[in-house]
Amino acid sequence: MTGGIVKTHRNVSQTRSKIAIFVACVAIVIVITSCATTKPKETPFKSPKATIRETVKTVAVFRVSTPSDLENRDPVEAEFSGLVAAKLREGGFSVVEPSEVMPIMGKERKATGGLFDPETGKIDKAKYRTYWDNVLQELKTKFSVDAVLLCAIVVRLVGYEARTGTISSVSWDGTSESIFAGSGTFLKAMFGGKIHSGRTKALSLKATLQDTQGRDLFVNYGGIQLALKLPSPSKPANFQAVPRAELFADHNRNQNAVNIALDPLVK
Repeated sequence: MTGGIVKTHRNVSQTRSKIAIFVACVAIVIVITSCATTKPKETPFKSPKATIRETVKTVAVFRVSTPSDLENRDPVEAEFSGLVAAKLREGGFSVVEPSEVMPIMGKERKATGGLFDPETGKIDKAKYRTYWDNVLQELKTKFSVDAVLLCAIVVRLVGYEARTGTISSVSWDGTSESIFAGSGTFLKAMFGGKIHSGRTKALSLKATLQDTQGRDLFVNYGGIQLALKLPSPSKPANFQAVPRAELFADHNRNQNAVNIALDPLVK
C-alpha cells in the first residue's frame, strides 16, 4: 500500500515537473516575443511616403506574375491583379488596368525583336533594357502614368520551431499559419521528447512601385499561405506539398495578403 502511495506521489511529481517545464517554455516565448516586437521594422518606402503621395497620381498595374511551375496560373493571376487594382483605387490612385498594359508590352517585345539571346537562351540584358524603357515611356505618353506597380507571388523560406507555445504557428510577412497539415494534440507534441525546427516554403505577394525611370519607390510583402507543411504534431515527418486545389482557395487570405503588402502605401 505504501509503495502505491509513493508511486502515486512520483507520478504527481513528474506531472508537476512537466507542467513546470511547459509554463517555463511559454514564459520564455512571451519574453522573446516581447523583445522581438521592439526591433525596428524595416520600412518598405525607398522614397518618402509624402513625396510619393504628392507626385504619384496615376499608376499602371501590371498583371500579377506567379511561379512558373504553378498549375492553372491564369485564375490566380487574374484574381490578384483585380484585388491589387481595387486596393490602389481605394487609396485614391488612378489606375491603368493590366488589360491596357499588356498590349503595350506585347508590341514593344515584338519591336525589340525578342528578349532572349538565341545562342544562350538567356535574357539579353541590353534588349531587355531597351524594351523596358520603351514600355515605361509609352505608358507615360499614352496614359500619363507617374509610376508602375509590379506584383509577383514569390516563394519565401521561413523558419519554424515546433517546441513551445507557438508550436504549430509559422509567422512571415504579416501573416501566420499552422505548420501542420493535420490535427494533433498540443501536449502530445509538447512532451513527445523531440524538437522539430527548420525552414519551410511559404507564398507571399511582393509589391514593387517604380517610377517611370525604373527606380524603386516602395517594396513590400504580404504573406499568403504555406506551400509545404508537416503531416501532424504526432507525426512530424517529411514535408508535404499543399495540394494545388488548396492553394489560393481562401479568398480572405488572398485579400489579406494584398492588404498587408499595400496598406502602408494607400493608407
